[in-house]
Amino acid sequence: MFGIIHLIEQLQGEEYLKTIAICTPDMKDAHDWAMTLNKRIINSQKYFEKYIEIIGELEKDYKEKILKLLVDVKNDNPKRFGNKIDMLIERTE
Repeated sequence: MFGIIHLIEQLQGEEYLKTIAICTPDMKDAHDWAMTLNKRIINSQKYFEKYIEIIGELEKDYKEKILKLLVDVKNDNPKRFGNKIDMLIERTE
């Protein structure tokens, strides 16, 4: 599965980030993998700031879904992701 993640990450750019933000919340049967894809973006110095911008520009329904998933990421590992997710939520409201 990590091979697929690495393949997806090769797509890069705004379309990659927007697709992750829109599609991963609907990965109900693969919730852990959806969180993993988002964790990797959150940990990326290259993409994190742009991800905040993209989430901020999403339509309300998409934004609500991705923020819910990101809260799951935060709750899964609050020490590692808590501050970044809180900042992301604050900046996208």
